Amino acid sequence: SNNAAPASTRGRGSQSNSASPSSSRGTGAQGSRSSPASTASQAQQPQPAANACGSQPKDLSYDHAAEMIRLMSAKAKELNIPICICIRDRHDNLVAHIRMKNALLGSIELSCQKARSSALFPFPSGDFSMSPGIELSNGIISNVRGGLPLITASGASVGSIGVSGAPSGELDEEIAKVAVDMLDFILENYW
Repeated sequence: SNNAAPASTRGRGSQSNSASPSSSRGTGAQGSRSSPASTASQAQQPQPAANACGSQPKDLSYDHAAEMIRLMSAKAKELNIPICICIRDRHDNLVAHIRMKNALLGSIELSCQKARSSALFPFPSGDFSMSPGIELSNGIISNVRGGLPLITASGASVGSIGVSGAPSGELDEEIAKVAVDMLDFILENYW
């Protein structure tokens, strides 16, 4: 039988994301439940680190990106600025990309260039202006403000956000910061 959670418990919720994907699969006749003794024995065994820097950071999902987009879009509407938003994961893969109504056409690609910059090098894209020539590396790297890395409170880089369309890079960055400031909450509550 399928032990997957019912649709009403998936997505946003108070469930912890710390369970491994295999914990919802059955294990023969015993199902997915473990005895307290086996759970205690598993807890005592040392767990190998996922990488040299500690545990593996969480991958960004569409649900994470959708909440970030909701927050940034609300801020852009409050400022009456149509923008483009690009969200990339820590491997520089596209997670989500939107263009608000009336956002500048040039902002479509620029938002992704800013996000790409901060995904490959986890720094604000505007900081790259201090490293002349870096914009010529790795395809197109933007040194225009508006790209911010997504770094958790524990210091793990999980991706980046690029915002473009405001009259200045400072405003693009202000809009992106709304989602960056909520990153840990979003990772815990939207999946």
